[in-house]
Amino acid sequence: MLTIAAQMFIAAWKQNAAEDLLAKKTTIVGTLRRNKTEVPSELTEAMGREVGSSLFCFDRQLTLVSYILKRKKCVLLLSTMHHDDAVNEDQERKADIVLFYNETKSGVDTLDQPVLVYTCKRRTRRWPMDDYRTEFNIKMCRITYYTQVYNLFHEFYKTKSTRRKN
Repeated sequence: MLTIAAQMFIAAWKQNAAEDLLAKKTTIVGTLRRNKTEVPSELTEAMGREVGSSLFCFDRQLTLVSYILKRKKCVLLLSTMHHDDAVNEDQERKADIVLFYNETKSGVDTLDQPVLVYTCKRRTRRWPMDDYRTEFNIKMCRITYYTQVYNLFHEFYKTKSTRRKN
């Protein structure tokens, strides 16, 4: 089974999109924005809740957790992989969904970091150009990575010539 760890802009899909992915044997774990109409208002309120507390909401195969990260700071996560309200007491009483997301999001951050540093993006009001430049940045990041791996591989496995020098 494949699992997708998504950030806000991807995880903002509707509920039936997550269920469609689940029907294709793909689970999703991702953050949601608090302003979504599908999210109950009890989950978005951070006032009056203790720091480190988690509030769960279950709907068929979906699990929604509201975790209070800081005072007045609420994080919402949607998961089709987790179906219980398990909380890890060792790590600031974080829910298992939050811990899983934190472990898997490093791949996204690893890609985002060089893309932001070495970018070809410019300000534009045309969204097709913006999408094209974003895609170009990601491709250039991949090319740079593969070039570095290729160079390291050949440097590591460099063989000496067996021919005699005259």
